[in-house]
Amino acid sequence: MSEQARDPELLAGADSAALARRVARNTVAPLAATVVERGLGLLLAMYAARVLGPAGIGAYRLAQNVWQFASIFADAGLTTLLTRDVARDRPAAARRTATTVGLRLVLAAVCAPAATLVAVLYGDRAILVTVALLAAGLFPTAIAGALSAVFSGHERMTTPAAVQLVGGGLTAALGFAVLSVGWGIIGLGVVSLAVSLLTVVVFIRLIQRHYFPLRIELTSRDLRAQLSEAWPLMLNNLLNTIFFRSDIQVLGAFLGARAVGHYDNAFRIIDAVGLLPSRFILALFPLLSRRAAPGDATFLGVYRLAVKLLLGIAVPIALGITVLAYDTTRLLWGARFLPESAIALQILVWYVPGSFWNGLTQVVLIAVGQQRWITVGFFLATAFNVVANLLLVPRYGLVAAAWTTVASEVVLFVPFAVIVRRSLGTLPFWREVLPPLIGGLAAAAVALGLGQLGSPALVVAGAALSVYAIVWLAQRPLDREEWQLVAGLWRRAEPR
Repeated sequence: MSEQARDPELLAGADSAALARRVARNTVAPLAATVVERGLGLLLAMYAARVLGPAGIGAYRLAQNVWQFASIFADAGLTTLLTRDVARDRPAAARRTATTVGLRLVLAAVCAPAATLVAVLYGDRAILVTVALLAAGLFPTAIAGALSAVFSGHERMTTPAAVQLVGGGLTAALGFAVLSVGWGIIGLGVVSLAVSLLTVVVFIRLIQRHYFPLRIELTSRDLRAQLSEAWPLMLNNLLNTIFFRSDIQVLGAFLGARAVGHYDNAFRIIDAVGLLPSRFILALFPLLSRRAAPGDATFLGVYRLAVKLLLGIAVPIALGITVLAYDTTRLLWGARFLPESAIALQILVWYVPGSFWNGLTQVVLIAVGQQRWITVGFFLATAFNVVANLLLVPRYGLVAAAWTTVASEVVLFVPFAVIVRRSLGTLPFWREVLPPLIGGLAAAAVALGLGQLGSPALVVAGAALSVYAIVWLAQRPLDREEWQLVAGLWRRAEPR
């Protein structure tokens, strides 16, 4: 790391230790809660796959897709904006929360009926009722999402994590119950609405106990100002969702719900892979928001280190899942999902490295107030994604959808790199890319060789990951100060 980036506030001394402990706490606790919640959700998904089959899973995914687009418009980027504003100006948190809640409820009142009307187009009663139930959950989510952002802005991510964990447990338990009595995807919609209502009650009690009484305001001046600043975030989220979910709509339109079920189960595993970076990035967001300034050595040093760590873990994850895709699919979803889901998974997992880096870069640019430029990148990548899916999926099916997702992440990286250069200055990208790239090539060679010899998948994966770790570490990807900061994230050291 350069002398400029060796800021003592971050890389040494008492402030460094306190920073490390805070980021570790806000990363590990929510990550642990999310891992448990996703684990429970995975058990429910495994049971649902066996009860509903590919067609039933695909129908529920189509219903969720409609709800997901509605939730983006109902949130409008206001939750992310509120997290940033609370981190910057905590005394104004009560007023900003009141206006955010008010605006989100108005948006929910528009989006909920719109989503239900869209569901009519599917011509399936079960999908229509399920979408209506999910859409009703937009109202409690409008309040709960804003209150969760208050805790995040105060860097108390452990509280929303605990609520999330309880909600995940209830969703899994009730989901097993409704599926076992034959309620199908409509029962899952009922469970989602019930858990949303309980979550908002819990958040209201917590926010009153720790910070301020909840109130709702609809001041036109504040609302205009919030929407003016938040709409690029909403547009980015919308483009991002189209980016990842246009393939679901195209698959459903041309190949039916069964194809969607195969593809969605593969994507569900990829979603689980995103737990670590999403929580790590969320923990860094308030810190980056406070330190955001063009040319700030501390800011750039944290960004550069985060890129190294995320790429360092993304490549071995992709290698391991590629080797174990068939065994993983059989174990999780059953033989009915082979080979389609396994093939899609082997391809989809290679979007992970680019996704980790692009996700971090997006948050970095939001922190420095450049969110409008992110829209350009998402627009280009989304346009490519939609056009490629429409042209290729009808002919090549799941394989085309999976490769389009991977290629779209590469397309997104190009404008993001330009925006980073313009906003923050040139970063030595190749120093971050080369160690995992070289390690990945060495591991891939070992995996191919052992695969040709007929070795068991677990043996191949273990050998490949071991080679990757050795080669990656041998290149010394982190300098001494960076290793010290990383070590501080995982132990509670006394300030020097």
